[in-house]
Amino acid sequence: MELPKLARAIAVILLVAAAEAAQAQLRDFLGTVVGVSAQELTVERSGGDVRRFARGEGVRVDGKRGSWDDLRVGDTVVVGWSLTDATSAARRVNVVSKAPDR
Repeated sequence: MELPKLARAIAVILLVAAAEAAQAQLRDFLGTVVGVSAQELTVERSGGDVRRFARGEGVRVDGKRGSWDDLRVGDTVVVGWSLTDATSAARRVNVVSKAPDR
């Protein structure tokens, strides 16, 4: 294998490994939304553990809602967040079920 091809192959392997390591640092928090604002989401687990998440840059919201602004108190969510974030920034929010309409 030529040196430039080998260097490219090594670069690709390193990029894939870095992406997998970053993904591995994400943690999930399943619970019910008890508070939501333009910049923060508060979620409570069934056991009473409550965690606040800052709205991470480029946060992805999917599932039963389409955007951060659509999130509602009572929604059941899985928040993907990173342990390395001092502010526990949400990286993704999957809405498992919507709160009942009022």
